[in-house]
Amino acid sequence: MTAKGGEVEKLRIYLIGPPIIEWKGHSLALPRRKVRALLYRLATELQPVARDRLIDLFWNEVSDSQARRNLTHLLTHLRNALPQAEMVQATHDFVFLNPDRVWSDTYAFLTLFRIPYSAQQPQILDEAMALFRGPFLDGLSLSGCPDFEQWLVMERTCWQRRHQLLLTRLIQQNVESGNLREAISNAQTYLLQEPFEPDMHRALVEMYLSKGDAEYVLQQYERIADLIEVARQSREALPAVHRVRAALESVGDGP
Repeated sequence: MTAKGGEVEKLRIYLIGPPIIEWKGHSLALPRRKVRALLYRLATELQPVARDRLIDLFWNEVSDSQARRNLTHLLTHLRNALPQAEMVQATHDFVFLNPDRVWSDTYAFLTLFRIPYSAQQPQILDEAMALFRGPFLDGLSLSGCPDFEQWLVMERTCWQRRHQLLLTRLIQQNVESGNLREAISNAQTYLLQEPFEPDMHRALVEMYLSKGDAEYVLQQYERIADLIEVARQSREALPAVHRVRAALESVGDGP
């Protein structure tokens, strides 16, 4: 099956945010949760995944022979649920999705993200940022599979860090090009995820000062004062607040 222009039609899987599966521009529903979870795991990197790893994720509390039969059955269900059975490939030891038939936003992002920073043009960073719709596999859970749940937690943390690093690169690029408005917007987005990041608070205040936005500088200090008030109720947060205050003292008087 080919798309317009002679390109092979691909199944499109979106994982950075609420998961979406699309075929020919339309949503594709996979009725079984574990089938969807297997597809999402295989789509994350579009690389071969060891059968043993998949068994650990989904059936770590049953015998090895039973777990392998379960995986074989699950792969059959997955192939039957997809538009083309050849989208799923398997060997004796590994399972993978055919990258010629399947596209995923995570793989697309990693391809862009691995381009050396010095070679990353503005459009590349913008294209990577456009792939982020929210937390990794937002809203997904799989009760009864603790190892899969643990994998989800680790991946969500990893993708949040990638998002933050991408925001940092975009901010640097925005500042270098003189686009302070966009730099400020990206810094604010970053602080929504990491409200106690001292370097970002300092950078945001410096950008406000560069624009001559004294009112916004004061508002930022007020937000930090609110953070301090909240942190007083949590001993764990206090060291982070002290780092924020120290960072701001290098710019001017703290709140």
